[in-house]
Amino acid sequence: MANDRATDIGPDGCAALLAQNHFGRVAVNDDDGPIVLPVNYVLDGDGIVFRSAEGTKVHAALHEAPASFEIDAIDERTRTGWSVVVRGHLAEITDAGELARVRGLPLRPFVGGDRERFVRLEVREVSGRRIDVPEGVPEGWFRPTGLGNVWLGRDAADLGL
Repeated sequence: MANDRATDIGPDGCAALLAQNHFGRVAVNDDDGPIVLPVNYVLDGDGIVFRSAEGTKVHAALHEAPASFEIDAIDERTRTGWSVVVRGHLAEITDAGELARVRGLPLRPFVGGDRERFVRLEVREVSGRRIDVPEGVPEGWFRPTGLGNVWLGRDAADLGL
C-alpha cells in the first residue's frame, strides 16, 4: 500500500533543519557492531561538528570510518514529523587553525565534562522525509489519551496505519 503522507525534503530543507537543530544521533560500527550515540552538534559549512571525549566516536574518527547521522522531530499525538539522515565519514579535526576556529563555534557539551576532541562528519549524502496529517482530516481528529492516541471517526485505515 502506498503511503502518500510521506514526502521528501529537498537538500535546502534538510540543510535548514540541520542548521536549526543541535541534537542528533551518530551511528558507527565498533567491535561489537553498529551503535547509535547521541551528540549535540553544529552545522559548519557542509559538515557536522561535535565534541567528544576519548571513546567510540573518536576511535571511528581516527580511522575516518563511515558514519550516519540523524535528526528528527515527531508529534505522537498526530503521528506527524520529519527526519533528516546524513551519510559520510568521520574525521578528527587536528589542524591548529581549524581547531581554533571550531572552538569558537557555539558548541558546548550537554553532559559537560572533558570533551576536548572535535569531530567532523564529512557529508556524502543527505536525505529527509516529512510525514504530514492527511488532507481532509477534520479539526479534533486526534485526541490525546494516557494510552496513546484515539482516532475519532472511521477506523483510521485512510491514515495508512
